[in-house]
Amino acid sequence: MRLLLDTCAFLWLVDNPRRLSERVRATLQTGDHEVFLSVVSVWDIILKRQKYFLLRTNQRVDDFVDRQITILGLQELALTRLCLGYLDRLPPHHQDPFDRILICQALDAACTLVIPDLNIQRYPVPILW
Repeated sequence: MRLLLDTCAFLWLVDNPRRLSERVRATLQTGDHEVFLSVVSVWDIILKRQKYFLLRTNQRVDDFVDRQITILGLQELALTRLCLGYLDRLPPHHQDPFDRILICQALDAACTLVIPDLNIQRYPVPILW
């Protein structure tokens, strides 16, 4: 299975895996999945860190993310213009721009989106939570 981590799912995986659902933890522990982190999540973390002092580290966000990608064996998922084309076709069920782009990336890359926001289920994207 190809999995795309939402920003909070990534941060919880790194800092407090108990916040992930049991189903997500069990799926990730099997180890036979491709697990992706979007560059959009890095952007989201940078903005949230500036606003909410999100990370409890003095590391630069890109250094922190690089280290965690290596430790967790994740793959980075780039954002493409073709992927953004899905935005035009998404109904306005959800207003968070980062989540909307992650939905587009999941659709474009044939990934299941790992996200706790069950409102996302209104979109035609597979969800794991």
